[in-house]
Amino acid sequence: MEARLTTARLLTQLGRYKEAVGAYQALAKRDPSNITALFELSWVQGRCQDFSSMLATVDRLESLDADPTRELDQVAIGYMHQCDWSRRHVLLERFIRRFSTGRPCLVNVMSTYAAVDDPEIHLLMSRCISSFVSKHTDRMQRPEIRTNARSRRSGPLRVGYLSGDFNDHVISLLIGGVIESHDRNRLEVLGYDYSEEDGSCARKRILAAFDRVTHLNGIKISQSAAIIAADEIDILVDLKGYTFGTRNEILALRPSAVQVNFLGHVGTQGSSWIDYVIADRHVLPLADQLYWSEQIVHMPNSYLPNDRSRPVPQPTTATRRSELGLPANGFVFACFNSSHTITPNFFAVWMRLLHAVPESVLWLVSDNDKVAFNLRREAGKAGVSSERLIFSCREPFESYIDRFAYADLFLDTQYNGHTTGADCLWAALPVVTVRGRSFACRVGASLLQAVGLPELICGSLEDYFQLALSLARCPSRLNALRSRLEIARKSSPLYDSKAFAADLEKAFYEMNRISQVGLKPGFIAV
Repeated sequence: MEARLTTARLLTQLGRYKEAVGAYQALAKRDPSNITALFELSWVQGRCQDFSSMLATVDRLESLDADPTRELDQVAIGYMHQCDWSRRHVLLERFIRRFSTGRPCLVNVMSTYAAVDDPEIHLLMSRCISSFVSKHTDRMQRPEIRTNARSRRSGPLRVGYLSGDFNDHVISLLIGGVIESHDRNRLEVLGYDYSEEDGSCARKRILAAFDRVTHLNGIKISQSAAIIAADEIDILVDLKGYTFGTRNEILALRPSAVQVNFLGHVGTQGSSWIDYVIADRHVLPLADQLYWSEQIVHMPNSYLPNDRSRPVPQPTTATRRSELGLPANGFVFACFNSSHTITPNFFAVWMRLLHAVPESVLWLVSDNDKVAFNLRREAGKAGVSSERLIFSCREPFESYIDRFAYADLFLDTQYNGHTTGADCLWAALPVVTVRGRSFACRVGASLLQAVGLPELICGSLEDYFQLALSLARCPSRLNALRSRLEIARKSSPLYDSKAFAADLEKAFYEMNRISQVGLKPGFIAV
């Protein structure tokens, strides 16, 4: 048996996944209760994007009293990325039941945020994850925090930013201008980096913005926490949360007296080791505090930082539209959000819009070869010709941002476009969004408020349909919105890194004041 397992693993390491599946299946047939082989089989089936077979393997594992929650999550996110909704309701029900048990587990938080707009479910999920992290760190040595260090040390407040995304990642693009803009008379800014080295311009920029960078890749969790504690950080800002590749065990060991959830994770961490979350009154009203373990901090504008150093869209030639596969005439509805954020209820509204606006098309991004097939099939069920769905591949930012100039109206998804939404508005492309119940589903509202277009925020899917339809039928109104966005590009606080940095510094100083006088963290409004 051991030799067969070794063979299957070797095939996996060589990337010969289909052969590896056969080897694991043969092993599982000989030894049906071999949990290790079944777990590894499910992983390889996922690599093959055979999520139906993977789900069957997950079911077998559960029948053996194993806990394949992470594997079930991979199945769910796989179906979502392919826009295959055939098992959607069943999988969601299984996850909700699992989170309700409170047992520790790890899942991809973004899949749940995209599928379920319910802050109570998000809190249950995060508590399960934080319990898992706590179990992992319980036996680790905790660093000593010198709580009186601040009173003994004069000078600027010492703030550390911790992330594994200091490379060609959206987090670096968003936060870079803020780090550069921090007032060094008020703040000493340190970077704690466990990112992969990619040699990108974004990485060079973000690392150069810090006063000092400590690289934690390859360093153990407890040692990393000790290094941060030894720096006597006043405030440690986590830019990662529970997203892919996180090392949040560092934060669980409490290397700083004040720790903050910001930007990378658009939900609560459900833990005792994060004190505050950076938000605004639109994404996270104070009434939602009961769903958050962190205390809420309201920035005066949007919580999402941007800057004006990004390129302005430059459509090339009149023939470019046809080169993109778009019709020479006809209205172009667009949504460039990730395919896993597209849900059946929003897609149904999009099909209604195509019915109501003759010769219009829907322009989407295809993240994999299954997306176009599945969505065109769904369009056919709604009586819409598959030719009216136009798909593009992902592109580098410079060409990607130019793409927005060829769309007429951006249709947001339930899990809103965050960076994508800000990019749309920067490109003067109007966005219609629905204000949801959770942070991730209210970002569109936050962005539109910040650029002065609150009239594009809808309270329901029916309002969303009616507003999009009225805009498609009124070119002059759309042109007026574009003109307002071109002005906002230069004047809106959404793209003012310096102002954002100054507001964030005010929040940091208030956090530190509360900590220094021995009070518990509480609500902060900047």
